[in-house]
Amino acid sequence: DPLTGQTMGLVNPNSIEEMEVITAGAGAEFSRAQGGFARILQKQGGNQFEGVFDMLYASSLFDGTGAADFDNTNDPDFTSIQPGLQISGPIVKDKVWYRLSHQWIAREIPTNTTTGIEVVDDEWSINADQIDWQVSPRNKLTFSYQSDPRTITNFGVSSTVNADSAQIRETGSDVYQIKWTAPYSPKILIQSQVAYQQSNLGISPTDPSGV
Repeated sequence: DPLTGQTMGLVNPNSIEEMEVITAGAGAEFSRAQGGFARILQKQGGNQFEGVFDMLYASSLFDGTGAADFDNTNDPDFTSIQPGLQISGPIVKDKVWYRLSHQWIAREIPTNTTTGIEVVDDEWSINADQIDWQVSPRNKLTFSYQSDPRTITNFGVSSTVNADSAQIRETGSDVYQIKWTAPYSPKILIQSQVAYQQSNLGISPTDPSGV
């Protein structure tokens, strides 16, 4: 977020067109922040339809005893799946384009505790949708929406925290943006952006009964 310097929303890797790492000499748009920066440009729709799909998969079937408890007597069953999809193309050729980018993450993470193994469930959705409108040869409007809702069950479970004392943690944000780009000459480019972000943090006990 250019205003606060905090995270505005996560970016779906499938939507990245270009990434630039700035180690020094950052421009005025980075304000007085210090350190390194990464500038990420996301893909935009074009006159040609494009689609990308990928999926990562992990399972206890491939893990052997890697997730077993301390004495290798308990091998938990767990599965992690991470599909991603991005499609883009024209709504009105040479005038209006779209990009839909979505990634879903469902991970079961085995965690050793003093009483055995507990599985942490992590469900996450990272979305980035966008519409570009070439209003005139020198004026372009971009409407975008990003969200990254995430729910973690058994959050905080460890060798000192059992599952009854763990948390269900829900996080995420919704970001709405409108960007206007107007190149008036080879030396002058005006870019204006209005954004609204709503963040969410919910914490509740994994076992509401406390038993």
